[in-house]
Amino acid sequence: MWAQFEALYERPGGRPSISAEEAAAALLLQILYSLRSERQLMEQLNYNLLFRWFVGLNPDDGVSDGTLLEAWASRRSFVPKDPPPTVGTGARGGKLLRDTHVSTTDAEARLYEKSTSGEAVPSYLGHVVTGNRRGLVVAACATQSSATAERRPP
Repeated sequence: MWAQFEALYERPGGRPSISAEEAAAALLLQILYSLRSERQLMEQLNYNLLFRWFVGLNPDDGVSDGTLLEAWASRRSFVPKDPPPTVGTGARGGKLLRDTHVSTTDAEARLYEKSTSGEAVPSYLGHVVTGNRRGLVVAACATQSSATAERRPP
């Protein structure tokens, strides 16, 4: 079955994917347990031993998720853009903070909060891709903080 999955998920120039069997098992758990998002699925995989066993992870294996990297910028360094944009990148053209403000010390940093209980900090997201068989790091990159950065190819 591995050879068939590998042929389906192989993309030249794209990020190497995690094991297809692990991804399918994790998504099946998400459906069976009515988890509303992949973020909730990652939280469950972090501490639920039943989920880890079903997916094929050892109790001490890390779960692949974006890592928040704090930028060398302060929240106070964000100032309004001059001139302000006419259309934003939010839903239906709504203006978001990243559209109207920019950091004076790190222009590419964005205010981002990884969870609803945390504080928004100027940051980037770090991504690490590990090999399916041995768990060695194959690739790593940092991207601008956003809710879709983990799903976008580099």
